[in-house]
Amino acid sequence: MNNVGIVGACGYLPNFLSKIYKLCLVQMSSDGNVKRDPVTNLALLAENGKAGQLLGKIASGREFTGYTDSKSTEKKIVRDVLEKGDMWFASGDMLKQKNDESGVY
Repeated sequence: MNNVGIVGACGYLPNFLSKIYKLCLVQMSSDGNVKRDPVTNLALLAENGKAGQLLGKIASGREFTGYTDSKSTEKKIVRDVLEKGDMWFASGDMLKQKNDESGVY
């Protein structure tokens, strides 16, 4: 149960914080890669209630310093997720989200 009483939820992000903490769930292929739109080559977002890997946007003021090994760091960065040139940290966690009027669970 999370802090707003939802059984089975591991977190809750109120809508007003979603402008500060940029998170998304992306579809993954069976080989462990992010699924991409064949036309735009941007990531395909997981649908509400469907599993996807949790990504957090790497942005000014929220840099991802990574690991001591640069190859390990590079493996955790996903580029061109929502727009060309953006960078996101791949958590490795597969989650489902439920959106409602107050936020994301």
